[in-house]
Amino acid sequence: MSRPENRRDNLLGIAFGLASVVLFSGQSLVVKFLGDRYPMNEVVFFRHAFALVPAYVMLAQQGGLATLRTDRFPMHLARMAAGMSSMILGFYALRLIPLADTVVYGFVSPLLVTALSVPVLGERVGIHRWSAVLFCFLGVVIMMQPGGTPVEWGVIVALAGAFCGSFVNLTMRRLGATETAASTVCFYTGMCTIVFAATLPFSWVTPDPVDLAILISLGLGGGIAQYWYTKSLWYAPSALIAPLGYTSLIWMTAAGFLFWNEVPTGATLIGAAIICGSGLYILYREARRR
Repeated sequence: MSRPENRRDNLLGIAFGLASVVLFSGQSLVVKFLGDRYPMNEVVFFRHAFALVPAYVMLAQQGGLATLRTDRFPMHLARMAAGMSSMILGFYALRLIPLADTVVYGFVSPLLVTALSVPVLGERVGIHRWSAVLFCFLGVVIMMQPGGTPVEWGVIVALAGAFCGSFVNLTMRRLGATETAASTVCFYTGMCTIVFAATLPFSWVTPDPVDLAILISLGLGGGIAQYWYTKSLWYAPSALIAPLGYTSLIWMTAAGFLFWNEVPTGATLIGAAIICGSGLYILYREARRR
């Protein structure tokens, strides 16, 4: 599918980008609501199985089934392993720590990509971006408040999820050279559905009709969010779309307060400001490099 004539249709790109952020945030709310009632593998199965519907729509717009031909299947497997690990750890962290905290720790992932791109991709990282990475970890240390009480298990899980998420980004960079976005999404979503379907007989909990509808919406919403994010990059440059992800901190903080009476601590707010600022600065430097 070719790009529209107006390649800088920024307003439409921003609209799709913000809509995808809202849906991704809603996905986290669903997991936090239902995570204690259903096994994690069952929740993740619904997240992937029903995301196949919008993934197929995306595939149809980008060349159809012919685009699934690939000679990079091992790289798709690596992307699947990293993506599954990141999602499971991220969903598990939602059970253990406040919503706003899980979002902020997730923001560490793009900065880890910068650090890991040196040994993994052989890229050169200058003093500006290394400084931003160091400031990011300063923000993490402030949020963890070492020296007072032991580090929460949920914090470790969230950071592990961010680490796995950075490998998702790195594998996507390599796949992006030869694969379409639709084929990458379909491979990942389809393989994850098969893997988690195989685990269901060992831990299945039959959902009631309301919960079943919510679980189905989890998959459809996640798939639509991925589709809309891809559309946003089709209409606007990534340098404009990427910072929109930081707005999720607003929605998640508000939701945590309204539904779970979670109030961010001073350390969380200071650490979040440092981490978000570091991430935005790296985005700025990436845009200048390009």
